[in-house]
Amino acid sequence: MTLPPRPAAPEPSDEVPQDAEVEAPPTPKRKTAIIVGVIASVLMLCLCGGCLVVVGAVTISSRAGTPEARTFPYSAAPIEASPSRTTTRPTPTPDPTREAFEGISAGDCLDAYMDPYDASEWSEDVPNAVDCDRTDAYLRVTSVEDSASDCNSDALDAETWWKYSAGGDAIYLCLERQLRVGECFLAEVSEEDAKRVAISRHGLMTSWQCGKGTVPRDFDYILQVTALTNGDCPRNSRSWDNFRGGKLCARIV
Repeated sequence: MTLPPRPAAPEPSDEVPQDAEVEAPPTPKRKTAIIVGVIASVLMLCLCGGCLVVVGAVTISSRAGTPEARTFPYSAAPIEASPSRTTTRPTPTPDPTREAFEGISAGDCLDAYMDPYDASEWSEDVPNAVDCDRTDAYLRVTSVEDSASDCNSDALDAETWWKYSAGGDAIYLCLERQLRVGECFLAEVSEEDAKRVAISRHGLMTSWQCGKGTVPRDFDYILQVTALTNGDCPRNSRSWDNFRGGKLCARIV
């Protein structure tokens, strides 16, 4: 039995019937986040030893396409603030001599006198205040200045100064000799008259043992104070007028 030939398959056509429903291809569900924002860089500002961390903001599109903002804090290893730089100044070396001078005030009395062998030196290394009634209170401080010109310095009134200037501003102790009856000091022969006894700043500022039989090379006599007066001097005394407005009386020993 011969079968009838199979009808040919219809060729595909691009035409769509007007009454046919066309199903749109499904939209793939993408969970991949679309970054539409910019991740803010972590900004660290070390202010006063602290660090400020800025949190970055990430904008992610939702499944429905509506942007959704989310924030993600960034963690960073703690940063230790560098120690502040400070300049350490060396501790100044103590100066006992300056401290001694700075501790002296006007009205103080000192247990020092001018070195009989050297007019630029004193019997003590530093000034030391003592009770003015003591027999070894040879000097009285009239003022403390920063210049020699501010000190009274009449040689024949037994006035001078004691200076210290190392390590800072100069300090001048303005001084006058405290002469007491019975005390001895040194004198020399007058350059104008060999028979006369002359007193000088150096000699008046010294102290010497009255019974000592020798004198330093720069001197010739030992004088003992007999009076400080406005009247007449005691017998056998020599006198020097206008000594601090009065008269200095002394005898040769």
